[in-house]
Amino acid sequence: MYLNVAKQFDRLKIGAIAISTEDGYVAGGDLEASYLTSPTNGAIATLGRVGGYGDTVLLSGQIKYDINPELLVEATIASHSIKKATLNSLNKDLEITEYNLGLQYKIAKDVTYKIQYAAASFDQGNLDDIQNAMHSINIKF
Repeated sequence: MYLNVAKQFDRLKIGAIAISTEDGYVAGGDLEASYLTSPTNGAIATLGRVGGYGDTVLLSGQIKYDINPELLVEATIASHSIKKATLNSLNKDLEITEYNLGLQYKIAKDVTYKIQYAAASFDQGNLDDIQNAMHSINIKF
């Protein structure tokens, strides 16, 4: 199951994504549900495909705000629940809470700079929490 809903209010966009997998795999294109599941924009895609390590339920809330035509701020909070996760030799249920904050600046018509911070907290003591900052320049030809 994959559900993606969003509503635009002038310069503010609010969205939510719900994903449920069985047998740990989701087909299709890249999933922009959270930073950990998205390999675009330089993301580390730590969890690979959603549900790649077990049956997964992912709930994500997102907000984007266009401060002006050149500057966009975005934030996401996501909750991952993975049954019988095999990540790092685990074989038990795993809960991950993820927070993301990004800033995108349009330098020119086809040139955009983006900086993003992501943090993920694992409920298992033997897994280190993740913190990552990345930046990218996207040029359209």
